Amino acid sequence: MHDPLLAVAGASAGYNSVPIVRGVDITVNASEIALVVGPNGAGKSTFVKTVIGELPLLSGKIEFAGTDVSRWSEEQRASAGIGYVPQTRDVFPTLTVTENLEVGGYRLSRTDCRHAIEGTYERFPQLRTLRHRKARQLSGGERKMLAIARALMASPQVLILDEPTAGLSPKIAHQVLEELVVGLARLGCGVLLIEQRVKLAAAIASNATVLVDGRVRSTTTAEEFRALPDVSELFFGPLETAAETP
Repeated sequence: MHDPLLAVAGASAGYNSVPIVRGVDITVNASEIALVVGPNGAGKSTFVKTVIGELPLLSGKIEFAGTDVSRWSEEQRASAGIGYVPQTRDVFPTLTVTENLEVGGYRLSRTDCRHAIEGTYERFPQLRTLRHRKARQLSGGERKMLAIARALMASPQVLILDEPTAGLSPKIAHQVLEELVVGLARLGCGVLLIEQRVKLAAAIASNATVLVDGRVRSTTTAEEFRALPDVSELFFGPLETAAETP
């Protein structure tokens, strides 16, 4: 077994030194989709902000590709290969598709950026036909495709997707998960997927972690998770004694 690309161990984080998430353990391997689900207010957004470096760790450790990045800045983590697509504000609406991709490749030389954009259009041929269109003119699914493509301009090894189907129709949400997200894993990227459409996301995931009240309530394989008779019991049922350990 290879070491995980991303390993979060005992992570506690929050605001003004008050923990919102406590003792969270999650790993993401190459070509794997690690799903994180939970009710509103479970701490999913806080956890994501901690992994990308927007929020500092209060305790615990974050390793990326075998290196402790717990004290690295958000920019350092992004440069190392941790990509992020936020739920909102994931594209620049007044810029064209090509200009958005250029922003995603800002660390690259002009020549390398040009080559990366061409590679992106080969991977996402639909974006090539839309390359002169402003992002605000795209459909919801097209915008999300652009957001993911822009993040891939930096060639991340791990890509964190924060509720990529939010606001999309069921049909488009299915396409985003089944085509775009699965496609990322097939390319060898490790995907940390935060998603509210539990059933759709579980169908493509490798494993599933349930966050409730800032703690990990359950970590299972996706197959075990899909076999649960009632997922809502995990979200809203009484906490087990083990989950209450500080």
